[in-house]
Amino acid sequence: MSNNDNETTNDNSQLSAAVRALVLAFFAIVLAVVSVSFAIHHMREGFEKEYRNHYQYQLEAIAMNATLIINGNELAADPIGSGQKYPAIINLMLPAQSDDSFSTIDYGLFSCLDEKSLSVIYMSRQDQLVFQKTPMYKWRNNQPKPYATESDDKNSILVPILDGEGTVVGLFELTGTHTKLREYGDALEGQLLMAVIIAAVVGLVLFSIQYFIPKLLLLRKREEEG
Repeated sequence: MSNNDNETTNDNSQLSAAVRALVLAFFAIVLAVVSVSFAIHHMREGFEKEYRNHYQYQLEAIAMNATLIINGNELAADPIGSGQKYPAIINLMLPAQSDDSFSTIDYGLFSCLDEKSLSVIYMSRQDQLVFQKTPMYKWRNNQPKPYATESDDKNSILVPILDGEGTVVGLFELTGTHTKLREYGDALEGQLLMAVIIAAVVGLVLFSIQYFIPKLLLLRKREEEG
């Protein structure tokens, strides 16, 4: 076998090795991107869970304080007057809201017409409340107590209001909506993932330039000389 044949064989072998290395690097980078993406999503879910747990405690405290000042006998006897009196007080108990807040708080005050229907006394924003989607037996039963519920973007607590005899005469709902938190999480997760993908692509390109392209150029040069 001539020297040229040996050189060609060696070059082909080196080129094949470079291609295999490039393929392995590609799959390694894909695996790294998937792993980092999973880690980012897991950290985000953990943060949101912790945030919402803390927020739920805050809602429960506000709701319980609000129901302490709501007189069940007065609510049943004068719903219209209650609709003017209590919202003015409850508004002072709510935390200040701003454009930078991740969550918004809405509430509603209702009187019981019967065991299956409510009459609205006051609602801040009806479309954000969950009382219509929550069966009354969840919070109105033989042992009435606050009922907490959670969805993808809401934390709610529904507290029955009792009169002096312990009869349920109304309902107070407090709901926190976390739409901005979800939007911020989606945007941040997307930005971090994009940064990881860009870094991976740049790394793959640099790897290709360092290991693959020089060998390809050398092989082409030798073919031209031969």
